[in-house]
Amino acid sequence: MTTLSDMMSLRGRTDRGGYWLSAVFQVGGIVLLAVVTQVLGGAGPSPAPVLLLLWGVGGLVIAWIGFAATIRRWHDRDKSGWWTLIGAVPVIGSIWLLVELGLLAGTPGDNRFGPPPGSVSGGRAGSDASGSSGEDLEAIVARWASTGAPQPVPVAAPRPSARFADRPPVIERLGRDGGFGRRGSR
Repeated sequence: MTTLSDMMSLRGRTDRGGYWLSAVFQVGGIVLLAVVTQVLGGAGPSPAPVLLLLWGVGGLVIAWIGFAATIRRWHDRDKSGWWTLIGAVPVIGSIWLLVELGLLAGTPGDNRFGPPPGSVSGGRAGSDASGSSGEDLEAIVARWASTGAPQPVPVAAPRPSARFADRPPVIERLGRDGGFGRRGSR
């Protein structure tokens, strides 16, 4: 379960689902702030200082959660959080953020910002510190072969083309003295 401190942290990674869930949380938080303000403040002409403080603190918390999710999402794409500044470019920046953070998948496996979201110790579940699962190669191949996956096709060594079959090897073309041309290395 994700805690509030996890949501506010700039460290680690967030996958696409976590990023979109953060956006839903932000919208829900703003709606909740608006409802609470309306209930407590009524429709009076000037808002009470307590309501302004509530909006200020609540708005900052909600904005920070969105900012932190954006940074962690960039980390999941194996990019620095400074890429967030691309959003300052009019029109193109917003489209870039939407595509890069909202639509594209993160880096598979560990990257420089840590393990993928949802993994416990980094790497694949069941792997040891070296990254191997402890199974030998034959067991992995046997399990793969039993799944009915297509078998690899052996590739033959390339044959020399008929076009070059009549040419002598390069060493024979160098000349008797081993030089390149008339002057050679005499």
